[in-house]
Amino acid sequence: GLAGEISVKTTFIVQLVVLVLAAIICIFFVEEKYVPAKTDKKSKVKVKIEFNKLLVLLLVIEFISYTTYVVFDESVNYFIKDVFLYTSSINGILKAVVAIIIFICNIVICRKIMNSHHFSMVYKLIFLMIAIVTTIEGLVNNRVIFFAIYFVFYGLHALELSMTQFMITSNSSKENNARITSIYNLVRSCGQILGGMLAGGLYMISSTLCFSVVGIMLLFAFGLSMISVKKSI
Repeated sequence: GLAGEISVKTTFIVQLVVLVLAAIICIFFVEEKYVPAKTDKKSKVKVKIEFNKLLVLLLVIEFISYTTYVVFDESVNYFIKDVFLYTSSINGILKAVVAIIIFICNIVICRKIMNSHHFSMVYKLIFLMIAIVTTIEGLVNNRVIFFAIYFVFYGLHALELSMTQFMITSNSSKENNARITSIYNLVRSCGQILGGMLAGGLYMISSTLCFSVVGIMLLFAFGLSMISVKKSI
């Protein structure tokens, strides 16, 4: 955001420098611990990914959740610049605050939820809470309330994301863990694509329609979570 105040070109230069630094750190400080299993080249073994109903349900829920996340995120970015007329530096500061909130939610709150006996109930309620606050977001005119809901959304979504990842890895075998994770990332990528297209299209119709659609989609995810999501380790 601050780099954007200087010029658009500066943001790309900063991004390039950060990525190069990340690459250098990986090259010199990250050790490779993966050892490929020895297999007979002559034998062709077809690897099957084992799915159960809960895994499929969780992947569908995460697809809906991440789609709504992208729609909300993009819509708020449009809204802040179009309605509030804020500059990119303000948007950058907001994103920094969001990062701090996500960090706190993952380190403090999520760990307590993981160890509680009400994991399943909390997981389901999070979807309901996100659906409610997102719907309210499109109805309020007060900026303080708008940004309060804005921060609450990202905090709740961070909890939901960590809890879904936990359940997916907990309900897949060690042999399938890596493959399930790759499918999970594929599902998120599909949600990002759909979310980006929905955000642009919906915002062209109405600046507040995005929030209502996100609320409806999250209510559907809440309904799916009510079916059979339970804590399983």
